[in-house]
Amino acid sequence: MFRRIDDDRSKQLSYEEFRKGIHDTGLVMEEEGYRQMFAMFDKDGSGQVSIDEFLYSVRVSGGSKENVFCRLSIM
Repeated sequence: MFRRIDDDRSKQLSYEEFRKGIHDTGLVMEEEGYRQMFAMFDKDGSGQVSIDEFLYSVRVSGGSKENVFCRLSIM
């Protein structure tokens, strides 16, 4: 998924790439929801989401089947 939404192949997702990619996968929400999700993925606060940050954010953690997409779906 990361490679599909990394339009400029920089191995970093800008907010615009991230928002468009998430929207294009069918997850539609208010603009603030996209901003909150981007902030959750951008662990170092650089304004870009690296592939490592992306993978860390979507992986299943602690044996729980809940990932960032599931948490945001209840917002």
